[in-house]
Amino acid sequence: MALWHREAPPSSASPHPRLQRRERSPARPPVPPAHAKPKQASAQIARDPDQGPLANAPPVTSSSPSTTSFLSSKLSSDITALSPLRRPARTQRSHPSADPQHCTRSHHKLVNDHLISHHPRSPQRRQSAKMTSPKRRIETDVMKLLMSDYEITLINDSMQEFYVRFHGPDETPFAGGVWKIHVELPDQYPYKSPSIGFMNKIFHPNIDELSGSVCLDVINQTWSPMFDCINIFEVFLPQLLRYPNPTDPLNGEAAALLMREPKTYEARVKDYVQRFATKEAANAAGEEEDDDDDDDDEMSDVGSFSDQGEPMGDMEM
Repeated sequence: MALWHREAPPSSASPHPRLQRRERSPARPPVPPAHAKPKQASAQIARDPDQGPLANAPPVTSSSPSTTSFLSSKLSSDITALSPLRRPARTQRSHPSADPQHCTRSHHKLVNDHLISHHPRSPQRRQSAKMTSPKRRIETDVMKLLMSDYEITLINDSMQEFYVRFHGPDETPFAGGVWKIHVELPDQYPYKSPSIGFMNKIFHPNIDELSGSVCLDVINQTWSPMFDCINIFEVFLPQLLRYPNPTDPLNGEAAALLMREPKTYEARVKDYVQRFATKEAANAAGEEEDDDDDDDDEMSDVGSFSDQGEPMGDMEM
């Protein structure tokens, strides 16, 4: 049996075209754009005021006297050209504000007094801030309350004393009631809690039935300088009516009924709401005290007139 052998190709045969190594053409130098300017070599000259421009100068050799004279003249011209670029001395003052006599107390006393008084750490600024911050806070809180949905009535156009119409919270025995609340803001507000009083009657353990004043201990326990006037009517009073505290009462009868007979307490609260917490009663609550004050003023005026008047004559029989 004869075997057929394939002869190997001669070594001189060229390899596969994909395996052939392509010869790269020599790299061409990049062509600069038309608008580019040829770069010129610039000598780096030191600008240190201590060393001067001779620090980076090439060393001068004594090859020939002409070369030495040329280099010395060249360096002298460079030094003359670069002299304006030297750094100014530390003692030189380039701005009038650097002058020690500029804006001093002797030259500008009023300006300095104004700047010192308005400095945040000055005693005048601290004292004025202490005096104005409570007043600004009062004005801000009252203006915020006036822009709300509550009905506000200022007393004698004062920001520290006013009336607010308050409605009883829902899902409580006080629902449907309307009260006129008297609010007085102290001078230390908001660091000191305001005084709150109900002008028309309300049956509550922590509210005096006769004067309508709210227990101060209850107010101080919940009051914080972060609160404002709106929080009184949106948070404080609704929570006070929903969750009374019979352990610290101003109305002993209401506290006893709440602890012993809660249903009787709710019935008494609803009875007070129907009798004393109507819109008409709330409108007439503050007018009675105003009428009493006017009567007292009239009586005092009559007494002063009788004292200053003419003497009374004999009574005719």
